[in-house]
Amino acid sequence: MSCKLPAMVYSAPIKEETMELDFGEYKPSSSLQRRTKAKKDKLLKDSYSPWSSLPDIILEDIFSRLTIKERYYASQVCRNWNRIFYSRRVWDTFILEDRTLTRRKFNYYMGDQYVLDHHRTQLCLHKVARGIRKLIIKPMENFFNLYEFMTIVSYFCENFEALPLIRTLDFTFGCEFSDENQQGRDEKVFGTGGKLLEALKRLMDDLTGLKNLSLQDLLLEKEEAKYLLDDVAYNCCESLRTLRLVNCSKEPFVMLHPAVFVNLQKLTLSPQHLSDDIVLLLGNTKLKDLYLLQTKLTQYATPVTPKVWRECSKLSPLLKVHHMLTGPVKT
Repeated sequence: MSCKLPAMVYSAPIKEETMELDFGEYKPSSSLQRRTKAKKDKLLKDSYSPWSSLPDIILEDIFSRLTIKERYYASQVCRNWNRIFYSRRVWDTFILEDRTLTRRKFNYYMGDQYVLDHHRTQLCLHKVARGIRKLIIKPMENFFNLYEFMTIVSYFCENFEALPLIRTLDFTFGCEFSDENQQGRDEKVFGTGGKLLEALKRLMDDLTGLKNLSLQDLLLEKEEAKYLLDDVAYNCCESLRTLRLVNCSKEPFVMLHPAVFVNLQKLTLSPQHLSDDIVLLLGNTKLKDLYLLQTKLTQYATPVTPKVWRECSKLSPLLKVHHMLTGPVKT
């Protein structure tokens, strides 16, 4: 006996039979909204630092006080600080020291040495050289790094982009070695010259917009000191305002170059670079302040006669002469 069931037939429900359920819109209470908003504000406050939203002028001032290495680390904090890293005001003053733009390299005889990284130096110049207004070269023990840096800057000025906006060059040569002094040995003093002097003169020739120039402790021979500022006198005879020449020669030598700068207002000289002739020449310029600076490296000099000083005061009645001593000096 077989039982056949009828086939199931699906039919759509009649329109009248459909029913929509309406649960209404959920509206939280005002107290719950306040609690939720307070939690969100707390989370935002914990994850957000106001340091990233400081005004640009404050961030630029903070960055300008850091070393190059510290500036790079600070630029990795957030996007805003990375933007400030490339601000021109941050790079207004560029200071070169022994560890600036160097990398560690092992030497078989001397161990780990810090040598100038050429690639990093070139990248740095291409990125920030336009913002540099003041170039300071502090005393360095590694003369090779000093020579390489000055050569790279000169090459950059001659082949890529001139740097006429650098207004100040402050160069101090590291002529003393402190290690030997601490061991009680005789003090050894080294003067610049040769390739280092060529690199320095080339750098000064490429910086055509100088208004302030400082050269200290070069300790040159007389023949080398004679032509030290020839290129600067040719390029900046009217633009230079401040000149500082301290211990530029090993022996007493009269520097006639300061009298060439007609608009010079402030001059600092070692007594060993002064003579009767240079005092009379300075009396015919617009010089306002003459500083005679004497340090422990200053050599004996021939004194200027009182008659010449009186004549100079007549030629330039507004000229003020100052005498300064730094450290133990020879009297």
